[in-house]
Amino acid sequence: MMASILFLLPALALTVLPAHAQTMAFEEQRPAAPPAVSEFATSIDRYLEVHRLLENPMSSLTTLCADPEQAARAREAHRRAVVEARVATPRGDIFTPRVAAYVQRQLQIAAHRASLTEIDVTAVALERLPLLPMELEYRFVDRDLVILDTEIDLVVDVLENALPPETGVKSGPCAVHPDLEMCWS
Repeated sequence: MMASILFLLPALALTVLPAHAQTMAFEEQRPAAPPAVSEFATSIDRYLEVHRLLENPMSSLTTLCADPEQAARAREAHRRAVVEARVATPRGDIFTPRVAAYVQRQLQIAAHRASLTEIDVTAVALERLPLLPMELEYRFVDRDLVILDTEIDLVVDVLENALPPETGVKSGPCAVHPDLEMCWS
């Protein structure tokens, strides 16, 4: 029995190698992500590292076991910590010029497709943007694209006038806060 296993082992290895080589060849042929998407992912990862490092390890227990006021205080403390850590971070840290150009091109394509299908441009636009981790989401405020940290209700970055003007969406004060130039409520 042992002799037959030793005899078949080289044959088994020879059948596995071509399959592995085919997998490697397939992976090599996959198109690489555009540099803007890689840059975007790196910036998002940097933000999330700060977000997660400053999160209170007990906050998950607080939200499960505590009263809503205690959970809100923990969330606000986390928010303040992230804001303080990012005080020196300039606007456009995530939407760098390269990323902004890429995103605006994707939104132009989405606006064109939306005009052909008469679908809301924001729905089509969200399909064309890079995926975000669960802590973050995209929001459109008029023509501006906002990345929002939904866990701590914090605007991470804004790309102003992201949607093309021909979409019919106008930028300006919101209905809730007409006294502000712009708001994210």
